[in-house]
Amino acid sequence: MHYLSVASPFKDEGPYLAEWIEFHLEQGVEHFYLYNHHSSDDGPSLVQPYVDSGVVTLINWDRDSKHGVVKHCIENFKEASRWIAFIDLDEFLYSTEGRLPELLTEYEEHPALFVHWLCFGSSHYVAKPTGGVLENFLWRADERWLRNGQGKSIVNPREVDISKTRSVHRMSYNHNARDVDEDKLSPDSGVGFAAQISRLLFKSSHDSLYAQIAKRLALLLPTRIDPYSGHHARITHKRIRINHYIVKSQEEYFGKMKRMSRWPMKYNLTFFKYHDRNEVRDDRFATRSPRSSSDS
Repeated sequence: MHYLSVASPFKDEGPYLAEWIEFHLEQGVEHFYLYNHHSSDDGPSLVQPYVDSGVVTLINWDRDSKHGVVKHCIENFKEASRWIAFIDLDEFLYSTEGRLPELLTEYEEHPALFVHWLCFGSSHYVAKPTGGVLENFLWRADERWLRNGQGKSIVNPREVDISKTRSVHRMSYNHNARDVDEDKLSPDSGVGFAAQISRLLFKSSHDSLYAQIAKRLALLLPTRIDPYSGHHARITHKRIRINHYIVKSQEEYFGKMKRMSRWPMKYNLTFFKYHDRNEVRDDRFATRSPRSSSDS
């Protein structure tokens, strides 16, 4: 049994795959379940060496559903890993204290560890820069930004109640057990007033008039309103984090808009403007020389 695996869908993200895999191998991830959703680039062929070495299980995925990925992974691979982290290709999971497995041993009595993300902006790039993500995108939002109240889960897959799970961010667990954050507290404890307001606001679909008004209002009050999620939690990033390179350069974000064209009312220029936060320099990984750079 692997101790820590990662599961993620991908589509046309060939330039980022090797860097992302190599980074997580260094953090202590042992195996990857990668779901290829009709990629038209060279991503699948770039992953093949990792498949041949036994590091990656590659699944050709026809359904456009992250929840479906979670369901398939839990049902088919739950006995193969002690922990599975469900993250995306623009999310880099790490511990500030060392390798991930050492930290996770402290949470084995819980069904899941909820990890907050830190959203990175464009670092003022218009065109896609030469090199990897980690060496180029060095500016992010303040840790307390309301949007950083989101994140992803590292779960004990045998404890997930997939029949009740509705979110890829936080899941439901057997016997009504609850996830914890890095402080071993409920992520819902002490949620601030702004997060509570945004939870109430985010009750409609992305394409409703109400949602569109909220998104434009959020551009004026970005620290007070998050119109993109109703799943905020208490924010804490001391021990474990996800660096979320949510927009990258303008050129790369336009590519994301194309990949996410099924959600035009969510992934649009308003989304970019809201998430393009570059207040804090965070160069923890700036000196890395990942072998995944697009010019290699």
